[in-house]
Amino acid sequence: MEREEFYRLKKVQEKKKKIRAQSEKDLKLMRKLGEYHEPQSILDTNDDDQDEILF
Repeated sequence: MEREEFYRLKKVQEKKKKIRAQSEKDLKLMRKLGEYHEPQSILDTNDDDQDEILF
């Protein structure tokens, strides 16, 4: 791998790491303020009135 490619990949990884850290920080803040709720999984629901989907 050439030196320039390595440098570019390193910069991309650093940028992704910063974005991920900011997203996690925002998510923690939203949870603390009560503005974020985990989405309900459709697999967890067990409604008898719904027709079963068979694949």
